[in-house]
Amino acid sequence: MLNRKQGFTLIFSFFVFCTRPRAFPDLGLEGDFRLKNINTGSYLSRRELPLPALLFMGYTSCPDICPMTLTHLQKVLQDPKLKDNFHVLFLSLDPQRDGEEKLKSYLSYFKLNATGLTGTKQEIDRAVTVLGGHYEIVKQGSALEYLIDHSTYIYLLDKEAKVRYLFRHGEEVKTMQKVLRDFLKKGL
Repeated sequence: MLNRKQGFTLIFSFFVFCTRPRAFPDLGLEGDFRLKNINTGSYLSRRELPLPALLFMGYTSCPDICPMTLTHLQKVLQDPKLKDNFHVLFLSLDPQRDGEEKLKSYLSYFKLNATGLTGTKQEIDRAVTVLGGHYEIVKQGSALEYLIDHSTYIYLLDKEAKVRYLFRHGEEVKTMQKVLRDFLKKGL
């Protein structure tokens, strides 16, 4: 049984620990890449992306993870302060089917100010490798012909395009909002 002083110390320690902002270390995913911004038609290097940003890799024919993640990001960015301070970047892993117009149309379904990124297979592979992601084309016997098994992380990029945090698929909205507010306090 805790005495009164021990109980107060425990509660105070918990409060300080839980309210302390995160450190946001550079996760060391280094290297440059160039991708095409579908809104402008121009190629951007990693540091020329609209930053800070939340970057997600996926494809428009994805039956579940991609639309769920983009809908989830809508909820996270309902907070005007967050919406005004973070760009959403959607890197298509399917240049064969995701032409610029299809990608624009797909992203327009979501209430996000999202920028679609694309390129050749080699350019996309370079970006995925640099970011420590993965994807694999899985042949199907359906009308889609193939699906793409891919990374489901949302990457938090700072003003210099360094990866500072990885959100897992299905991370709670309030948790993501707290992390993003802490990130803004750091001024990264």
